[in-house]
Order: sequence, then structure tokens, then C-alpha cells
Amino acid sequence: ENASINLGHKFARAMEKSASPNVVFSGESLSALALEDVHGLKRLLERHFDKLTIVGYVRPPRALMQSAFQQRTKMTCPPIDASRFYKGYRNTFEKFDHAFGKDNCRFWRFHRGDFPNGDVVVHFFASLGIPLPDRLRHANESLSCEAVQILYAHHKLTEQVPPQRGLPLAKKWAAGLLSGIK
Repeated sequence: ENASINLGHKFARAMEKSASPNVVFSGESLSALALEDVHGLKRLLERHFDKLTIVGYVRPPRALMQSAFQQRTKMTCPPIDASRFYKGYRNTFEKFDHAFGKDNCRFWRFHRGDFPNGDVVVHFFASLGIPLPDRLRHANESLSCEAVQILYAHHKLTEQVPPQRGLPLAKKWAAGLLSGIK
């Protein structure tokens, strides 16, 4: 609860400093909120904004699971369990319709071919009628399948080797693998 209160205070201070007519909150973790937390988020946002629009990009289930696995693999060695990477779209999106109203929610298919120059960020701004910032910062770029495999294997290997010896051995092993990938 204290974390929520602190976050609320930080949010309020940030809003007091903002002079922008448009404020964007972005975070995949928002989709993991429980319904009551989504209602709490709405109450918080309504204190600062006249109009709220919720947007989301919906990946096909296979692509969603691949992306979730890749994200977790960037940090650790996740167990290979499909149920951990797919929670169902109804649980993910319906709560926003309930809390904010269907007229205030927009969901688009996540497919690079649907986006200008394959860029989801450009699509996001254009679809909402918000001018593009002078500098776009792209974060969270995808890895190739081969890179994910190597990263997963690296994590697996370093889990089993004592910490003092693990990193040099894993680097040598990964370098050998990478040299063979064309």
C-alpha cells in the first residue's frame, strides 16, 4: 500500500510540472493489473485529465508468447511453460473496457505490416492524432530467434557453473556459438 501511495504522490508532482496537452503512459505491465486496480488508476487519472484514452496492441497468441518469453529471457532463464506466457485476451483487455468504457478504449492488431514503415511508435502517434516528437526513442527492440536461443543457453549454463567461473566460461562458449551464425 505504501508503494501505491508513494507512486500516487510522484505521479501528482509530475502532473503539476507538466505543461503538455498530451501525456502518454506506456507499460505492458499495466495489462497485468487487477480490475480493482484499473478502477483505481482511472480515479487517479480523472483528477488530472479531462479525456482519457486507453490504447493497446494485440499480438496473435503465438507472437505474444514468443515476445513474452524473449522479454523474460533478457533478464533470466524462464521455465519453458506456455501457460506462463499467455493469460488470455479477455482477462487482459476487458477490465479496461469495464473501468474506462468501451468508447474510451482502442485496441489494434500488432503486426508490423500494418504500421507506417513497420514502426509501431509512428502508428501510435498517428492513430491518436498526436504530433510526433522531434526525437523518437525506440526501446525494447526484438532479438533474432538465434539470439534468444543463445541468451537462454547462456543463462542455463551460468546457472550451473559456480559464479566465479561462470561468466568467462559462458562468454567463451557464447562467442563460439555466435561465430557460426550467419
